[in-house]
Formats: sequence, C-alpha cells, structure tokens
Amino acid sequence: MLEIGLALIALTAFSFAAKDIFSKNLLKTESNWAVNFYMGLTGFLLSLVWVLLSGIPKISLLDIFYAAIVGAGVSFGQYFFFKALKEGKASVVGPISCTWAVLVVIFAVLFFGQPLSIATAAGAALAFGGIFITAISQHPKVTANLIIAILIWSTWVFAAPLISNVGSPAALCLIMLFITLASIRGIHAKKPHTLLLPGIFNFIAFASESIAIPLVTIVVTSALMTPLYFLFINIGGYFLFRERLTKSEITGLLLVCAGIVTATAFG
Repeated sequence: MLEIGLALIALTAFSFAAKDIFSKNLLKTESNWAVNFYMGLTGFLLSLVWVLLSGIPKISLLDIFYAAIVGAGVSFGQYFFFKALKEGKASVVGPISCTWAVLVVIFAVLFFGQPLSIATAAGAALAFGGIFITAISQHPKVTANLIIAILIWSTWVFAAPLISNVGSPAALCLIMLFITLASIRGIHAKKPHTLLLPGIFNFIAFASESIAIPLVTIVVTSALMTPLYFLFINIGGYFLFRERLTKSEITGLLLVCAGIVTATAFG
C-alpha cells in the first residue's frame, strides 16, 4: 500500500505541473476563460463518471452552497492565475500560487475555530517571506495577479466540510460543475479540442491525491507532493519555455516550499 500511495503522490505532483505547463502554452492562443471553461467541463464529465461508479451520495442544499462558493472561487482565482502564468515564468508562478493552501489553513483557524499551531504560524511566515523575496524580481502585474488569485482561492476552505459530507468524488464533481458554470463565457474557444488535456491532468491530480491520502496519510502526501510539484514544473518550464531561475527566485521558492509543507503537513 505504501508503494502505491507514493506512486500516486508522484502522479499527483506530475499532473498538477503538466496542467500548468499545458495551460501556459494554450494561453498563447486561447483566452483565460476558454482554458478555464474547458478545464472545468472536462473535470466535471470525468468526475461524474467517478461518482456513478462509486455511488451517488445524499447531497443537501448546504453542500451545493459550499460547492458553489468553492467552484466560483476556483474559477475567478484561476482567471487571475492564468494572467500571471501568461506573463510570468511557469516555474515561478505555479509554485508561488500553491501558497493558497497556507491561506486556507489560516482561514480555517479564523472561521472554523481550528487551533493555531506553531507549525502553521512558522509555515505561513516562511511561505510569505518566500513570496516577498521572489516578488522582488517579478513584474508588478504578475505579482498582483498572483496575490489576487491566492486570496480568491482561499474559498477552498469550504471544500473541507463538503468533502466530509459527500466524499471526494461527489465533491470534485460539484466543484467542477460550478467552475464550468462560472466560466461559461469561455465556451467559444478557437480550438476546443486542444483544451481537454489540462482538464484531464487536473482531474487525475485531484483523484490520485484523494486516493493517496488514506493510503499514506495527509502528512506524507503534503510533505512529498509540494516539493515534487516544484521539481516537475521547473523541469517543464526549462525544457518547454527555456526558463532559468535567478538566485533570489530559487531562495524564495525554497522558502515557499518549506512553508507550505510545514503549514499543511504539520500544522
């Protein structure tokens, strides 16, 4: 079971990185909303099959409300993330955007009464310190769009009660449905068939992560997935876009990685 769990963690990290790399490439010719819409639609259809195979749970109006908040948040956050991804380095923008997970932990403390641990506080300090160091060498528009995306993505805090109520397959299906609805303006893409791949990778990432957590615990999943994602997206950015990191970017990203792992795995 351990070997399967570790393989799923690696698959999760690779799929998230591949999704961002392919999205950056597609954003050269397609609009942010088009990539958003077809990513959500592909994820919804695949997760719907997953729900039908695993069983349809009882879904309340509160669950739909949670899904609507998360789905709309992901959609609008992704719009600003794509603006940053289009103009900045994938190997920097992708990793920095992961700090939304730290913000979700902080919001869980503020709004759901979760205890604030030393690890959470230390992780947040490391992550946001890393963002500051990295942001110095970025275009202000890239940094601004990333910050907006991270703040909007904090709505993911409502995903926890949703997943607890209906399970991962149904939660993902509902969230993807609302991502699709919130991004409906992107339905008229130039080449819709080319936009399916990011959605497939996105679904694989979420599905494999949800399966890995029960096998190896969330601590191991968070501790390994984040650095692996950083590694994979840097490899992709280098070979596909010839991106090279500066010393300050490397230092900042290492702090961000350490902060995310500390806050999410041990907080």
